[in-house]
Amino acid sequence: MRRLMIVSIILLLLVGCTETKTLEASFKAGLSQALPISTNHNKPYFRYYLPPHVGVKKQDETSSILLINNHEVLMNMRVDYIVSKEFEYTNQEKILEKDPIFSEEKTYVDSDNKMQVLNVRVYELNKKEVLIFADNRKIEMVTVVTKPDMNMTLESMIIIIKSSIVFDKEVVSAYSNKVLDKNPGTYSEFFEQVPPETGTIKEMNEKLDPDSGE
Repeated sequence: MRRLMIVSIILLLLVGCTETKTLEASFKAGLSQALPISTNHNKPYFRYYLPPHVGVKKQDETSSILLINNHEVLMNMRVDYIVSKEFEYTNQEKILEKDPIFSEEKTYVDSDNKMQVLNVRVYELNKKEVLIFADNRKIEMVTVVTKPDMNMTLESMIIIIKSSIVFDKEVVSAYSNKVLDKNPGTYSEFFEQVPPETGTIKEMNEKLDPDSGE
């Protein structure tokens, strides 16, 4: 019996190591992709490129719900960071109950020849699903995906974030004198959804970051 338990533990550790390695490979693949020659989606305050396999379900001025392998992915512009030059950036989630199964931070040069910081965190929700956060401080993306789809989804998210260019001056001009709505329509709609067996994404986000609901 004891031997069986030891074997089970070893198998679990091997599975965890394999998942981490595949996520790391996807991260590197997305990061190493050449920037697109041009973007194919434009919003009032930023532009970005979507690969052919990525669709758009809904969007507004600052947020979009994208579709990657039939999984919904939120893409959101961080108005608070862009407007406030004194804003001290912290990760969207404060890790209280979970440690990420994968996390990485790297710098890259965008198409405007400006240095950006790419940050990725992946959390295991259950045996079937993971929660992925990715951002470059100005643009953030989040999704819940099944494990078989996590690598392609992560790589696609990185490609999209790397292609994004935010028009800082326009954002500051439009929002500096406004009360910022932290949860605009598309953003709120995404976070109210209910993935199977995990509770709403909003509830999961609030577990990781209790201040997000304020």
